[in-house]
Amino acid sequence: MWGALDVVAKLENDGTLRISERHRMRFDGDWNGGQREFRVAPGQELSFAGMSRVEADGVTRPMAEARGEGINLHEYRMAGQTLRWRAREASDPPFRNEERIYVIAYSLRNIVERKPEHYVLDHDFAIPDRTGVIESLSVKLELDSAWQAPAGFVPQFERTNVPPGDSAILTVQLQWTGEGQPQFLASAVPVNTTPAAPTTAAPMTPPAPPVPPVSLLSKLAALAAFLLVGAGLTTLFLRREKALGRFAPTPQVTPEWLEEHLLAHRAEVVGVAWDGATGPGEVAALIAIMTAEGKIENLPGAPKLRLLVPRESLSDYERGFVNALFIQGDEIDPETLRLHYRETGFQPAKSIAAPLSAAAVKLVGNQKTVSWAVGCVGFVLALFVFPIMAIGFALTLVAAARYRSSLARPGLAAAIPLPLLLAALFHTYIHVSLGWLTANLIAGAFLFAVALRLASWRGSREELRRLLDFLAARNFLRQRIVQRDPEVDPRWIPYMLAFGLVPDDRWSVAAASRPQNMHFDTSNARHGYSSPASPKGVPAPVFTPAGGAFGGAGATGSWASIQTFASTVAATPTRSASSSSSSSGSGWSWSSSGSSSSSSSRSSSSSSSRSGGGGGGGW
Repeated sequence: MWGALDVVAKLENDGTLRISERHRMRFDGDWNGGQREFRVAPGQELSFAGMSRVEADGVTRPMAEARGEGINLHEYRMAGQTLRWRAREASDPPFRNEERIYVIAYSLRNIVERKPEHYVLDHDFAIPDRTGVIESLSVKLELDSAWQAPAGFVPQFERTNVPPGDSAILTVQLQWTGEGQPQFLASAVPVNTTPAAPTTAAPMTPPAPPVPPVSLLSKLAALAAFLLVGAGLTTLFLRREKALGRFAPTPQVTPEWLEEHLLAHRAEVVGVAWDGATGPGEVAALIAIMTAEGKIENLPGAPKLRLLVPRESLSDYERGFVNALFIQGDEIDPETLRLHYRETGFQPAKSIAAPLSAAAVKLVGNQKTVSWAVGCVGFVLALFVFPIMAIGFALTLVAAARYRSSLARPGLAAAIPLPLLLAALFHTYIHVSLGWLTANLIAGAFLFAVALRLASWRGSREELRRLLDFLAARNFLRQRIVQRDPEVDPRWIPYMLAFGLVPDDRWSVAAASRPQNMHFDTSNARHGYSSPASPKGVPAPVFTPAGGAFGGAGATGSWASIQTFASTVAATPTRSASSSSSSSGSGWSWSSSGSSSSSSSRSSSSSSSRSGGGGGGGW
């Protein structure tokens, strides 16, 4: 166990990182001494400078390197990347929670990596592969004169009670203010220490001078080009949306307008066309209409339905729904449904989803054919190459999806490019390379074009107009509910159900009267989208809302809890499901990884440029 580990490191101008570690270790038991394992990535160089021990009186005494087979008291041996030292003779009694202080000095080369615009130091100053807890950990980094840290850089890191497996990683972006470049970089070829034969060598070529920073005028010109491209793409997008009728004035909705633009279509089909899915609302609307048409009877008393017509007289999706609902004869109640479907679950919407979806496509088209996979692929690619642009693109996709799904007006459409615009401004501010800035802005323009394509309406003008009509009709019907309008046309109620606007699921649905000698022509069964609201020759249905739902309109006839049959009867579970189990924008970051992720960090660090880490403890 470590009472304390204090690390002081200095990055020299030549790229060498000189480190001094002060270990205050606590031994308990028959340990021989201490051990320190260094983690050195490929291409890096470790140079061990020596170690000392601090006596009880505070005097620091150098320790000798072991020369024989074993290691004598107060000696150390460096073998490869493992350092061991002896703190107790074999004949001495075991340690009893005794403290020893040691100072280890070493240096690392080729750990600073050069980037297009800066240099990066990525180093682990702790010893994650150890067995004991570090009660107090402090790390201090000093920079030589030619290195410049980003604004706000904190050169010191402190933690307490650091468990095994945790790290103290410093990732900092540095600027080089000296001439040429540092001698020892991560990409440099390791120095050959074997003496070479004397030769007459040509004079060494001086290093290339640093790339001068890009002028402000050039950066503003690149940003202006990006803004022009974005403005042009946005203008074309808005013109196309306007030509399709996206921004047409909201129609004046009246009962006569509803007769032509809403009631001409089946309520359950309108519901699927509006929200893109078949759910309890569409099922409730279908039950209500079939009850009003005299095909299903709502029996008085407890919720119970009775089939009144031959099944072969129904349309395709009506027949499929009735077969799934009336499982035992021509009467059904919720309890019978639950018992019958207790293993598999009863989902009435699934029995009508396919034909209703096909009918809805004929009304408003299939907007799901526009694949958002293109946007996801663009985001993933940008995340690794242009991370700031990827974040702006993700926010732009959110605005684009909101615009498409809400049938929004031009205000939100004009706001779609704002996230990518802010990302472009940020890149213009931080980049010192004109080539890299231009690449980011070109990527941003491409991602913006992708986002606008995903936001645009891909169907026909007629399909868009019909969907906007449904929006106007839905708003009109919602207002009737909010205002508790007593003049609600009973025929609107199935559409309120399909739109999900009904505040109460109980409705009195009085079946239209049928002549006793009326027969159903099975050869002319109705099919979904093109069907009228009632069979030919059948009087219009009468819907009466639940008592109090519309300004005092009372319920007459029998009560129907439509949602009782429209809701899903879930399957009874047979077994329990099993449980499933950084960088900083300022250019620098201290991070300490927990033990839960230390194994994956360790496995990847051997092939990365990160230096430092290793193990430690007793032996």
